[in-house]
Amino acid sequence: MRRSLSILASSLLLMAVALPVGAATFKSGDSVSLTVPFSDDLYAAGGMVEVSERVEGDLMVAGGTVTVTGDVTGDVAVGGGNVRIRSNVGDDVRVGGGQVEIRGTIGDDLVIAGGQVEIDRETVLNGDVIVMGGMLTVNGTIKGNLRAMGGQLILRGTVEGSVDIHVDDVKLEGLIAKDGLIVATKLT
Repeated sequence: MRRSLSILASSLLLMAVALPVGAATFKSGDSVSLTVPFSDDLYAAGGMVEVSERVEGDLMVAGGTVTVTGDVTGDVAVGGGNVRIRSNVGDDVRVGGGQVEIRGTIGDDLVIAGGQVEIDRETVLNGDVIVMGGMLTVNGTIKGNLRAMGGQLILRGTVEGSVDIHVDDVKLEGLIAKDGLIVATKLT
């Protein structure tokens, strides 16, 4: 009897350790449309990927065109040609893409590398923002610090923290609440 309990306890312990590894959903194909809620981490890849329902966990996507309109409670990591995140994210967002659009509330940090990046005016970023790219447009509210590197930056939003900006051309139409450093060839 004691041996059976020991085997049962060991089996339960093994299942508890192994369960998080299996607690993920994987989807792929030419066109992937995720229209049902997910209650674990979600990994998706395809030519066109659309996530339109809530993800209770992390989201990792690679695709030619990626659109996320469903809220995500964890982190989001996306790589794609055209990336649109139009949802609320509970934690960090990391994006690499040719054209990147961010709209919604981000719970913590945002890191973007892209050719053309736009942060919508209704966006609220609760952490720090690091953005690198050719054409950068920041219209939303950044509650943390902003670090920007690239060709052109248009800052129309509000940065409640400090800034560290190294771009060729910067256009300041917004508000920077704290000190910072701006290095640019052209300042308007």
